[in-house]
Amino acid sequence: MEYAVPLGILVAVLAWGVGTWVRLQRLLRAAEEAWRSWGDGTRSRNESLIDFTLRYSGFLPRGDVRPRRLRCLADDSQRVLALRGMLPPDTDDASSLSRTEKDLRFILLNAVETMEKIPEMQNDAELQELINDVSHALFRQDELALTYNRCVGNFNTALHAPGAQWIAAITGIRSLKKI
Repeated sequence: MEYAVPLGILVAVLAWGVGTWVRLQRLLRAAEEAWRSWGDGTRSRNESLIDFTLRYSGFLPRGDVRPRRLRCLADDSQRVLALRGMLPPDTDDASSLSRTEKDLRFILLNAVETMEKIPEMQNDAELQELINDVSHALFRQDELALTYNRCVGNFNTALHAPGAQWIAAITGIRSLKKI
């Protein structure tokens, strides 16, 4: 009978620890799934971007670097995705990916402004369809990034809750980085 209270406390602590670990694992899986979805959206966007770049470069003067820069940025994001497999990014990958995405969007905005100034580009139905495909893919990718960042926020909040840090230290779970 003298062991009943300590045993009860031990069982309660173990139940709490297992419950916390299960919750962290569930939140981690949600973040990983959101990352995979974002990666799939990025691949789709890059395919649309390559098609757009090929058509867009036909209207520009020879030697214009914008189409080549767009292809390089798409390749950069593909490379980060390939290097990481489908695991969420670490700090360096997340900051590199963020810079790449920001640069890519800036150049695409420049491309749209150029298209608005050149009548031949405005009248090309295929080019307009391609830019619409890229715009739709970017919008979808933004939605997926918001979902991923929300999942990461939920995971990191749970990870830094009182006591959960012990479980994280014991199991080796680390916080995730937003994109």
